[in-house]
Amino acid sequence: MKILCLHGYGTNGDILRHQLQPTMNALGGDHELVFLEGEVPVNKTVFTGNFSPPYLEAYFDDMASAGPAEGIKLIEEMIEAEGPFDGLLGFSQGAGICLSYLLDQRIRFSDKPPSFKFAVLFSTGCAISPDAKYKQDELMAMFANMTQDDIKELHGVIFRPNARKQDLENCSFMGKLSPFEKHNLLEIGWGGYMSFQARAVHNITDEVQYWERLLAHELHIEEFPRFYNPVWTSEKLTIPTVHSIGRGDSDVIKGLLELGRAMCENGVLVEHAGKHDLPYKKEDVVPLANAIEKAYYLGQQIAVAV
Repeated sequence: MKILCLHGYGTNGDILRHQLQPTMNALGGDHELVFLEGEVPVNKTVFTGNFSPPYLEAYFDDMASAGPAEGIKLIEEMIEAEGPFDGLLGFSQGAGICLSYLLDQRIRFSDKPPSFKFAVLFSTGCAISPDAKYKQDELMAMFANMTQDDIKELHGVIFRPNARKQDLENCSFMGKLSPFEKHNLLEIGWGGYMSFQARAVHNITDEVQYWERLLAHELHIEEFPRFYNPVWTSEKLTIPTVHSIGRGDSDVIKGLLELGRAMCENGVLVEHAGKHDLPYKKEDVVPLANAIEKAYYLGQQIAVAV
């Protein structure tokens, strides 16, 4: 079992290797883990814990499509250099990039076998298309009649800690939209809220031009993140996927994980007793290891059938 592994924001492959050790011990057997390093230097975060590595990295630091596209490019280069792989595994931002890659492949190469037979996603971050024109018509239809004040009102909800989905639904500009457009904006906007608040709840304070412009209401509509979301992403992953999250993780991460799981036909949820981390207790890692093993064998069967 050969698995390509992507770390979380502000950490690196060495940290992820340590985080995965209890699960790999429970999994047993013959497995090879290959770790893909992010290339964007960032500050130390709460995810780093007591580790003191010489470098702390991310796969991207903003949500414009060019950022996730760079992370996806790293996956493609690693497949070319050290593939093939059986599985794709990621934690937090790394899991979001994994999901982004898999959905992009599913959309662009639907007539070809998937590059991976299964995926394991821990505390999945937001999934964003690398295509800057993804759902362009739908986005422009939503924003066509919105003024700058309307955009500020939208941002006001997205930036507000402890906002509710109802707050977004009650925005004055919603009355300008058709029922279809209102539904789309409600779901996409709420996904944007969870993605933005994920930075806040985990105390990510890196100064990034994209975020500064967003806070100042200076982003153009064309720069709106091209989120994958079940409200308009009809394509679903067919490979087996294991989704793991701590019962003590934040509500926004739980929400993002559920958005991702809704775009997977064969997704299995495995909870653990922790927070925004990987499981390490025996009672948590054994069920997870069993789910990974089942996903691996099911993925093998699907690959043979294809």
